[in-house]
Amino acid sequence: MNFEYLRREPGFYRRVFALSLPVILQNLITTSLGLMDTFMVGLVGQEEMSAVTVANVPIFIIQLIVFGLQSGSRVLISQYWGHGDHESINRVMGIGFFVAGGISTICALSMGLFPRQVLMLITDNLRLIELGTPYIRIVGFSYMLNSLSSIYIGMQQSIENPRFGMTVLIISTIFNTLGNYILIFGKLGGKGIMAMEGRFHFYEGYNMKEVTFPERVMYELGIETLFVSNASGGMNETFQIGDLMVIDDHINFFPEHPLRGKNFPTGPRFPDMHEAYDKSLRDLADSIAQEKGINLKHGVYVGVQGPTFETPAEYRMYRLLGGDAVGMSTVPEVIVARHSGIKVFGISIITDLGGFDVPVEVSHEEVQKAANAAQPKMTEIMREMIRRS
Repeated sequence: MNFEYLRREPGFYRRVFALSLPVILQNLITTSLGLMDTFMVGLVGQEEMSAVTVANVPIFIIQLIVFGLQSGSRVLISQYWGHGDHESINRVMGIGFFVAGGISTICALSMGLFPRQVLMLITDNLRLIELGTPYIRIVGFSYMLNSLSSIYIGMQQSIENPRFGMTVLIISTIFNTLGNYILIFGKLGGKGIMAMEGRFHFYEGYNMKEVTFPERVMYELGIETLFVSNASGGMNETFQIGDLMVIDDHINFFPEHPLRGKNFPTGPRFPDMHEAYDKSLRDLADSIAQEKGINLKHGVYVGVQGPTFETPAEYRMYRLLGGDAVGMSTVPEVIVARHSGIKVFGISIITDLGGFDVPVEVSHEEVQKAANAAQPKMTEIMREMIRRS
């Protein structure tokens, strides 16, 4: 065999190696980036992993389009670079930026504004759609920048500057891993946390096993303390809209008990509930609120099925039974958390009032508005509690 064609001028293979090594490392980093994302989400749970997989389908389509644009641009830019035609390189880059940016912006807006509808094109599993919605909103918008950077990195590789792409990917990998750690596992007040967006409500049609599934996951992940919040209707005459009420105890009016059925091995068959809400945490909240000048109320939370708001007569009945606020959540989660040995701190934002002489009409929009106004004070207290506990 004749290998004469492999003989090149001095420095040829050194240049080939210098150009190809950064590209090889770049591809390895890109692959490891995906593996790291998969590994971290997989630690949360199988359903979360499935939801991310489903949500990545439209994102993968964006990647294919951008990759096609990048490949075509690189061919043209390489040719123009060889001819020293910098004006044509700029023109190709402009077209690539415009097309990639336009397509990714349209897709990002679709995923940001209509995430559920986009996911419903891929799956009819309501649980996966629920879990995948916040993920696709965040990641979808990130690809507006990702598509533009991909085009630019491809251009740099075509003009014999592959180290630029490698450097960008190393930096993005570091930030991506740190961002994953913060957003997936969480840090608040200097402590590792697991944060949940929203909850599964019984009135939405979920059974109690589904409503309390997050608490089961928390137990398996080693969570020791649960901070739970809600928006509730106040029936204590001293309460005002926007007040924060630390939950001292609760009354369970849900038609199904979350521990009904075969006992989970996380706790006893008949768990004690004399201190469902940890007293030391309640005392800590009072101390912090006093330091920061935040007025805290205390009371008993009544948990009901919903989804209707309470009638004036129902408000009065719950008040006579010892309730101070009423809502459609919290109680099942707290029961399962306590059954699992997890300490609980609960707080209610009083978003409406009822049971008084003058009936007050309530709307979901008004409840949301009141909750959003009081949330910064609640967050300030919780952050400091986490830091000190």
